[in-house]
Amino acid sequence: ALKINHPRSIILLRGNHESRQMTQVFTYKKECQVKYSLDLWYQSMLLFDCLPICALIDDRFLCMHAGLSPHLQSLNDIVKLNRFQEIPSEGPFCDLMWSDPHPQFTDRQTLPWVFNKQRNCSFCFNYSVCERFLIENRILAVIRAHEVVPNGLKLFEKGSLSQFPVLISLFSAPNYCDVYNNTAAIIVYDHRRNFRPVHYRHRPHPFVLPNHENGFEFGHRLMKTYVQEIILALIQGYTKSLSRADRDDVTTEKLKTKEQMLNEHTHKCRRMNKMNIQLGNLAPPEHLQEKALHNENVFDQATASLSKSLVENDPVLAFDSASKIDALYEERVY
Repeated sequence: ALKINHPRSIILLRGNHESRQMTQVFTYKKECQVKYSLDLWYQSMLLFDCLPICALIDDRFLCMHAGLSPHLQSLNDIVKLNRFQEIPSEGPFCDLMWSDPHPQFTDRQTLPWVFNKQRNCSFCFNYSVCERFLIENRILAVIRAHEVVPNGLKLFEKGSLSQFPVLISLFSAPNYCDVYNNTAAIIVYDHRRNFRPVHYRHRPHPFVLPNHENGFEFGHRLMKTYVQEIILALIQGYTKSLSRADRDDVTTEKLKTKEQMLNEHTHKCRRMNKMNIQLGNLAPPEHLQEKALHNENVFDQATASLSKSLVENDPVLAFDSASKIDALYEERVY
């Protein structure tokens, strides 16, 4: 809406989710299909291929979605990239969409470039890499997004020459996925070169069922679980009566096997339902739910902490819990 109303003053940059791959893995393609038609999705993909991948503000601030790349030494290297394509799985274009600062950003023991395990692609870079890139290209700072931060703005360590943060993470979505409870931020940079962050909180909106389910689909999923539990209870009762009578060992063993299989499936369905209801919009798409459920320890601890944070109204605990759950399916899926 801003771009349509202010086409000359609003520049939209491409991010890692503005791609065919990620919109199919997550819910954008499905949302287009449910609310409009697949034609909208196809047109969106052609539009995404045209979005700029970086922006230089006042010859001082280099903005991109994710971070730096070992394949890019100068601003001219970025200019030479062909952006009119699907985001590749590796290379400089991929890094601009997927890289992150290293968790130990300023640690001297941290290697300049490390494979980004959390994203399953691209790299993590350290302070020395970032400062050297700024000095060689005569710019003040790199401004990027890609990672949710508690108050919407994270200022990294200052440059040795500029005494200004070499890297700034900016996140403009408040209460990300409706569970992070984070404050969002934007940066106002005016004609007098005043640099001013503006923070804002979210506004509540109606609850949305996960994966674009309607009421019938949501009810059917719950009813399926309840029916399975009823059948399981009947089999368990029948198995116990057969065991007491000691009639047919083969029949009893078959029933016990079916009981075990049904019990496992019911347990899984119950956990999925709980995940969808408890996590709301943070619940992953259907094909990623298996991955979340396989990490039982992390998932159970994080959901328990999330429930506690909602009861105690603790924003710090809510953010930490949501981050742990989100990390289970945050990586790039091929």
